[in-house]
Amino acid sequence: MALTVRYRQETKMAETQITEQQVVATYKSLRSEVRQMGEKIAELEIETTEHDRVIQTLNELPNDRKAYRMVGGVLVERTVQEVLPAVTANRDGIAQVLAQLSESIKQKEASADEWQVRCSLI
Repeated sequence: MALTVRYRQETKMAETQITEQQVVATYKSLRSEVRQMGEKIAELEIETTEHDRVIQTLNELPNDRKAYRMVGGVLVERTVQEVLPAVTANRDGIAQVLAQLSESIKQKEASADEWQVRCSLI
């Protein structure tokens, strides 16, 4: 059975014939993307916490002490003075990605909610 869905497309009103299965599949797809983004955000928050712990530990050590860092799958020996800026930069990069993902998930949730209302799935 076909379901008529009416929604505003930018400047004009459009009427589209889509099946109930397509409506539900689109909604499930949007919710799946939101869930995946949420999982990625949780993963990045854990990484940020780990980086913070490493930075805190390195700040307590003398600058000339040996420190080991994984670079491209290879463990390299450096000093605390060399490793600390790199770890801090990595943490800052993760924080930026986290902020972008947080904004994206809000937009995706709004899109899914809009689709739910538009197609009367509530």
